[in-house]
Amino acid sequence: MAYIFDLDQTLVDSSIAEQYRNQGEWKSVFSMISQFELYEGIDDVFRILHEKKEKICVVTSSPERYCKAVLKKFGLQADATVCYHDTARHKPYPDPILKAIELLGVSNQYTVSIGDSDKDIIASQEAGVISGLALWGRQMGSFSVNADYVFETVDDLKKFIIT
Repeated sequence: MAYIFDLDQTLVDSSIAEQYRNQGEWKSVFSMISQFELYEGIDDVFRILHEKKEKICVVTSSPERYCKAVLKKFGLQADATVCYHDTARHKPYPDPILKAIELLGVSNQYTVSIGDSDKDIIASQEAGVISGLALWGRQMGSFSVNADYVFETVDDLKKFIIT
């Protein structure tokens, strides 16, 4: 199996910078990275995946420099990243997920893509991968699409990976 993760509100709580990210004020966003928090248990998820020799890709609609800085801050190692400038179309289009599959050299049927929003799930489904909805980083809100799996907690995701 291979695992694709969205970055913001899936791996890290970056909600304090959301307004600046949405406005493209990257200087402000970078100044706030030190205040981001890794969701409890995400480091264990990455450790387990590395131990199982599973491939990992982080797919984000943010710039690569930002993605790399956040991953470095938390010591998260991915086999690949797909960031804003890596595809012409972004989520909810499947292009970033398809690019991740290509970079990892895996089949879509053996790939799980986990994110916190409708656009993550739509992109995953359009790419033909297994979709997982991460609820642990979500503020209140509803979803208009159904994921293959719903993970209320990071522990739920860990159990899924282990079994």
